[in-house]
Amino acid sequence: MAPLKIDITPILNEIGENIEFDLEQSASFPEDDLDLSAPLKIKGSVMNTGQTLLLKGRVSTKIKAVCGRCLEEFSCPLEFDVEEEFSLGKMIYPEEKDAEIEEDDLLFEIDKDNTIDLLEVIRQNIITEIPIKLLCPKETKEEK
Repeated sequence: MAPLKIDITPILNEIGENIEFDLEQSASFPEDDLDLSAPLKIKGSVMNTGQTLLLKGRVSTKIKAVCGRCLEEFSCPLEFDVEEEFSLGKMIYPEEKDAEIEEDDLLFEIDKDNTIDLLEVIRQNIITEIPIKLLCPKETKEEK
């Protein structure tokens, strides 16, 4: 699958600068059993805060799902806001296996070519946004 990258070179050395983007790409995440039935659409911005790069955006797509009641396959729309940070410095990983995880350990890394790949960010956010109980439109109408 092709990466969904943004070149952040223009804002790397300018605190407060940002890049706006509006991207669309087909994707799937078979390792997570996520099959998208519509392209990923993400619109937002990346800002240099001086300590991190802050990504803010709105993601929309549809996933193939199976209704929890009638067991029919349907296309479940997902639309959500995303806000993530990318480290401006070199990531240092604790050497000890029992080391405590700190907030800075949860930042995404910038690629060596001064780009950020949004696919992993989006994949993680899709997983957290999928409803626990998936119901097709027919079943949600009957519920009301």
